Parts: sequence; structure tokens; C-alpha cells
Amino acid sequence: MDKFISDRNDGTIPMDTIWERYFDIKHPKHKAVVLRFDWIMLHVYGPRFLDVGCSNGLGIYLASQKKSVKELYGIDVCKQAIIKARENNINNHTINLKYGLAENLEYEDNFFDCILMGEILEHVMDDVKAISEAYRVLKTDGTIIITVPNGGHTSADHLRIYTEQTIINLAGNAGFNFIKIELLMEWILLKAIKI
Repeated sequence: MDKFISDRNDGTIPMDTIWERYFDIKHPKHKAVVLRFDWIMLHVYGPRFLDVGCSNGLGIYLASQKKSVKELYGIDVCKQAIIKARENNINNHTINLKYGLAENLEYEDNFFDCILMGEILEHVMDDVKAISEAYRVLKTDGTIIITVPNGGHTSADHLRIYTEQTIINLAGNAGFNFIKIELLMEWILLKAIKI
């Protein structure tokens, strides 16, 4: 597993540009990214928030603007992304960032109130294990927010394709109670509750 992490971070995978796409109004994907994160932030609450696959920290930064969120956590397989997330989130919040895998969340059971898995399940080696880990560390009645590309919107680094039904099944099989699903442009957006 550690070899996989280090192989993914040897500089061969380009750094995610989500931060730039969100803040650069001239970027061709700006509006789409803003709409997706607006939807995500409607469902984020705290006090403990975890961004799994936090990349350069956009989800953490936006969650830090929510009054209910007091503790911010992020995990990513890219060491450079963790460094950038720390740089991008210089504010009054304590931010706990870790280097690691979605399939092995090194947190206590029932620890988080809200978890974001934005655009990561299509990248992880074992999506069933990743969603099970999120279930384990989420408190009962906690919320998980999942976004994935819809069907044919894929790229070379996507390991699988999702439809509305496959993402509902994945979350349901892990124990989540499906609450809301929407299609927004090229994404499937899901909100579910741990029961």
C-alpha cells in the first residue's frame, strides 16, 4: 500500500487544478465547478468536517466559511496537495491534514459529523473499502456528500464509471440511507445519512 502511495506522488501525476478552476472566473470550467461546490456546501455542517481526497484544500477552505464547522480535516494521497492545502487555508481554523488513502482512514470510529468525497471514488483502487471506511468514521446521523462523474464523463485516471444507480447501490450497501441525488452537468451529486 505504501508503495502505491509513493508511486502516485513521484511527480508523474499532475497536481489537481480545482482551486484555480474555482477562483479564476476566466477558466472555462469556472462556472461548473462553482455550481458543484455551491451544491456541496449547502449540505456541509459541523462541528467536525472531513474532506477525503482534499487535493489542494478547496473543500476545506469553503467549509471553513460555515459557522457550524469548527474542526477541519483532510486526507489525500498526494503530498504536494497536502502542502498546497495547508498554504491555501491560512485562517483562524485549525486544519488537520494527513497523507493517506481513502481506503484506510486513520481516524476513530464515529468521529465526523460530515464527510465530503468529491471526485475521488473513481480514482481509488477499492471504492467499496473507501465508502466503508467513510461509514466507519462518520457519526450516526452524520452526512456524507459524494460527487462522481456521470457515466461517460471519464478521463485516463478514472478506474471505473458510475451511474446514478451504481452510486446509490455503493452507498446503500455500505449502510447509508439515501437522501438526495441530483445530476448537475457532468456530475452525480449524492447526499446520504449514516443510519
